Amino acid sequence: TTNATGEWVKTTIAYSVGIFNGVPYGTSIAVDNAGKAHISYRVYRTYTDSDLIYSTNVSGAWVNTNVVNAVIIGASKIAVDGSGKVHISYYADGHSSLKYATNATGVWVKKTIDSEIVSSCCSIAVAADEGGKVHISYGSFDYPNSGGSTLKYATNASGSWVITAVD
Repeated sequence: TTNATGEWVKTTIAYSVGIFNGVPYGTSIAVDNAGKAHISYRVYRTYTDSDLIYSTNVSGAWVNTNVVNAVIIGASKIAVDGSGKVHISYYADGHSSLKYATNATGVWVKKTIDSEIVSSCCSIAVAADEGGKVHISYGSFDYPNSGGSTLKYATNASGSWVITAVD
């Protein structure tokens, strides 16, 4: 839904798959410098498998891309860098790993950032400079040790991923 024309206009972004026929869960939206929308969300394929979908209207029409197939995916968060490249953080594999996907090279590249038990996902920001360094905050559950949760911060600002326990 947008009010870019001065009035609210609703658009349906269709992606029909799975048990709920494409109903999106865990949506996140970012707008690039040209005012185009970028949306990430999950669609359940079965009760235990889901897909991570990326939708955008950069071309003028809505295009849906299946970024990750048939894994247990939790919430996702999306950010767009100054070059219009997309960065998505999400947790997957039964909420046990923090994952990251980007199309910065022209193809989707996916990486596991933290394989600890991720208890909550996440916020993502990308630096506005040409380097486009990624910053992610998320919660991690310390099982079976203390049973408590830790706020963590992951970044690739140094050229490789570094994870820091914040609180």
